[in-house]
Amino acid sequence: MPKHITPVSPPVTRLLTHNGAFHADDVLATVVLSTLWPDASLIRTRDRDTVAAASSDLSAVVYDVGGNYAPMMRNFDHHQPDPPRRADGTPFSAFGLVWQACGAEWLRRIEVAAALVSDTHAELDAGVVLAIDQIDNGCVSPQDLGPVGALTLPALIGDLVPEDDDPEELAAGFETALALARQVLQARAHQVARGHAARNEVAALIAAQADDPVLELPRGMPFARAVQAEEGAHLRFVLHPRAQDWVLYAIESSDGARELRCPFPQTWSALENEALAAASGVADAVFCHRNRFLAVARSRTGAREMAMHALIARDSGSEKSPKSME
Repeated sequence: MPKHITPVSPPVTRLLTHNGAFHADDVLATVVLSTLWPDASLIRTRDRDTVAAASSDLSAVVYDVGGNYAPMMRNFDHHQPDPPRRADGTPFSAFGLVWQACGAEWLRRIEVAAALVSDTHAELDAGVVLAIDQIDNGCVSPQDLGPVGALTLPALIGDLVPEDDDPEELAAGFETALALARQVLQARAHQVARGHAARNEVAALIAAQADDPVLELPRGMPFARAVQAEEGAHLRFVLHPRAQDWVLYAIESSDGARELRCPFPQTWSALENEALAAASGVADAVFCHRNRFLAVARSRTGAREMAMHALIARDSGSEKSPKSME
């Protein structure tokens, strides 16, 4: 399996990939490589002599063309008769090979915190890069995903490939695809990193708040992973402030059944303001979702009262958990 490497001397002056129709793997590989070496010129060609010369030149990175996988020589192709594969047997795409070698450094370059790079790299590999590997190698097709397949990044990039082989149109389409892919990949990377940072923060708050069934957060943040962990098994609700009110979430069970550990009472379902205040006995209650996984109060005290009333109703056996649905 490919290993992480650090970009080495000499400096890269050329990024070389194939010309003609482009795909998500060469476009995304270009996103990573052009961030690491922003001053390198991008060459798109299939000329054998040019590719062969670049493949033996450490000042060039050759990817998705050339027939070689040699990361220390900065060669990242996957079209060989016996291509490099993941541990599960999935063949790598050019993007997958570049990601294994350069993805961690790319994350540092886009200012993902050093402590989050490893987890972020692994999650993106499993959740994004693997999918590109599978699609590029024909293991799965966007068409297999039904109507939603047309909205996948590989399909959207494919839409930017012009119908004819006009070199100028192909170059313009590649640049448009590159800009799109750069925005999407960077946004996803930062989102994943924020999720890991939040998980660490939420885990610390769980430990600090001991056995309280209501986990109170200082602001809205991703919490599902931390509260589903063993350390969060005692939790029933998550509470945090918003601009004008306080939001209370009923937590899902940890067994994958998507049931709520403690739903809000059925008599609160879909009620608002005065009607909810009357039903709940909480004067500043604002809203309860019809599926009983979310409730809102104007104050922290009101939100915590709603949680306590829901716990009492649950413990009395008068409430059964609905499926958690937005």
